[in-house]
Amino acid sequence: MSAQLTNLAACDASWLDGSGPHGDIVVATRARLSRNLAGMPFPHRAGAAALATITADLGRQLRRLPELAEGWSVDVGACEARARQLLREKMLAGPDLLTTPEHRHLVAARDLCQAALLNGEDHLQLCAWRAGFAPAAALAQSVSLIGMLLSLSRHRRSKKRNLSGKQK
Repeated sequence: MSAQLTNLAACDASWLDGSGPHGDIVVATRARLSRNLAGMPFPHRAGAAALATITADLGRQLRRLPELAEGWSVDVGACEARARQLLREKMLAGPDLLTTPEHRHLVAARDLCQAALLNGEDHLQLCAWRAGFAPAAALAQSVSLIGMLLSLSRHRRSKKRNLSGKQK
């Protein structure tokens, strides 16, 4: 197993600390964006080149987000079965990754409270976890990631238009 995954194995998710209202309950909230990339087929219908493009482009954008920039970035397809099982046990990936890991990528916050999976069932799946019974806070974490990602995307498109000399 790589040094990064060995470090990940030793990392305790902060949402398991038992804090928060009804701290004995762990709430996992997943916000999924499906078919969110224009002109790209669903991952199960896309070819290797399209999946590689999605992973490269979207992964780069996700790693620019403050919440994920200092976290984990894992090429699931390059992981051996034992490492993929670790991702499953950490609740960072679903069971489908154990059987079809190619062109899948995971970007997670350092404290494992937020994660994004690329090319799973959809192009992008965002997850957030909170300790205790705080579903609104967990959902807010996912919505925050979506908002930052959309803002970054709009900024990049605007910058490209400015560089090409076209009007906004």
